[in-house]
Amino acid sequence: MHVDAYNHELARVRAAEAAGEQAKLDPVLWVNTLRKGAGGTGASGAALCHIERDGLRYLVPISDEVNPLFAFAFLDSFLGTLKSYLGDVTEVAVKDNFDVVYMVSPGSSQVTRCSDYLTDTRS
Repeated sequence: MHVDAYNHELARVRAAEAAGEQAKLDPVLWVNTLRKGAGGTGASGAALCHIERDGLRYLVPISDEVNPLFAFAFLDSFLGTLKSYLGDVTEVAVKDNFDVVYMVSPGSSQVTRCSDYLTDTRS
């Protein structure tokens, strides 16, 4: 759903630019979602934060309760980490080193093990 919303907005901006109109893609796209919970089903919102660096686009979906600055700080930190491991972060570099990208991604088992270790050693 988030990727579809992003692609729709990107197509809208490109079409406007092709028609000679001035348009820009907002860095935070709000996406209406349906949430099913104990109180029933209702409409809520979520956001998609995105940046483009060196021709690659990076998307981070967040809930409506999260400040978008956290997503941009995460992207900046994550891309800095990738740059330190891969050098230039290009499509080819990401594809050729997907195992490294996965290992440094938040939520991967290696990152979780490392953070568990750090938590255990601090106690």
